[in-house]
Amino acid sequence: MAQYNNVRKLHLLLSKVPSSAVAWESFISELCQQLKCRAGLLVMTNSVTKNQSRILYSHNIPPHYLNLYAEKYNRLDSFNFFISKTPEYVFHTQAPKKDAIQKQLLPHQQFRFGIAFPYSTHHSLNLFVVPQKFFSDVEIKIALQFLKSLIAVIKEAIHEEQRQKIHSQLIHFLGKNFDSFIIIDRSQKILFSDPVYTSLINHMDCVEISDNHFSMTHPDLQKRLQTALNASNDKVSIHNQCKLCQILLIPMSVLHNLYQWEHYSNGFILVFSHHPKTAPLYNRLSEIYHLSKCEIVCALHFMESPSIAEIALKTNRSQETIRNHIKHCMHKMDVHNQAELMKKLISISVLK
Repeated sequence: MAQYNNVRKLHLLLSKVPSSAVAWESFISELCQQLKCRAGLLVMTNSVTKNQSRILYSHNIPPHYLNLYAEKYNRLDSFNFFISKTPEYVFHTQAPKKDAIQKQLLPHQQFRFGIAFPYSTHHSLNLFVVPQKFFSDVEIKIALQFLKSLIAVIKEAIHEEQRQKIHSQLIHFLGKNFDSFIIIDRSQKILFSDPVYTSLINHMDCVEISDNHFSMTHPDLQKRLQTALNASNDKVSIHNQCKLCQILLIPMSVLHNLYQWEHYSNGFILVFSHHPKTAPLYNRLSEIYHLSKCEIVCALHFMESPSIAEIALKTNRSQETIRNHIKHCMHKMDVHNQAELMKKLISISVLK
C-alpha cells in the first residue's frame, strides 16, 4: 500500500464540517479512497445502551442496509459498542480469510478500522472504514498510523461542529446574540466548553472555573445557581448585579429542536452576555478611556449611587478598593472630583 500523501485534502474537508453536513460524506469518501477502502460510515452511538445507534453519514453503503442497521444490526454490532468505551484509539478487526464467507458478511461484521470520539455524556461519534480486501500486516500498520494522525483534526472538527450547532440554537431561542456559553450538569461539572469562551468567562470577577468545575464567587449567587439547577424548567437569570454582564441558566430540555441524543439533554447551558443597557457605555469607557473592567463596574454603580459603602456592598469588595477604583476613573477620564466624574459619565451614557 502506498504512503498516503493527500492529507491536506482531508484536513480541508474537515474544516468545512461545522458549516456543511455534506462535508462529512465528502471526507468519508476521500478517506476511503486514500485507504483503498470500499465503504465508510459515521455512527452516533450510545455508549451505555447497546441498541441505540444510528448511521449519520456514509459512503457506498446500500440504502436498504442503512434501514436494516437502524432496525436490527445496531444491536448486533458489538465492535461499534466496544470502541465507544475507549475513545480516540484506532481499533481494527479482521474476519477469517475465506472468500465464500467474505461475500456473505455484511459491513457491520467485516474487517473494519474504527475510532470513537466522545460527543456528549452518553454518546460518541464512531468512524469506520471497510477495506476492499483483506490487509496484510504491513498494510494494517500503515493504515493505523495514518488514522492516528487524523485523530486530533477530526476531534477539532467535531467540537467546532457542536459549538456552532448549540450557538445557532441559542441565538434562535434567545432572539439575540451573546458573548459565550458553557454546559454544566447539576453538580456544576462542565460538560462542554470552548477554549475561547472559557478564556472570556475566566476574566469575569463573579465566576470561577477550576478543575472542570464551574462556580459563582459570591455565596449568594452560588446559592441561587444551585437552587435554579435543582428546580429550573425554564431559563433563569442568575446574575446581573454588576451591571456589566447577564448570566442566564437554560435547561437543554427547553431547546426542543435539538436532538436529545446529540446535545447533553440533561445538562444546563450558562449563557454569558453584556447587559444590553450598559454595553455601549462599557465599550466607550474601555476603548476611549482605557478603564479596566473593575473600574467600569464601579463607574456604572457610581452613576446609580455615589455611596462608596453601597457600591462596596453590591460588588462584594472593600470600601478602600472602591475608593481606589473611583480615583483611577477620575484620573483616566481627566476630572478632578466626583461631581465632575458623575457629569462626564452621564454625558457619555446618553451618546448615540
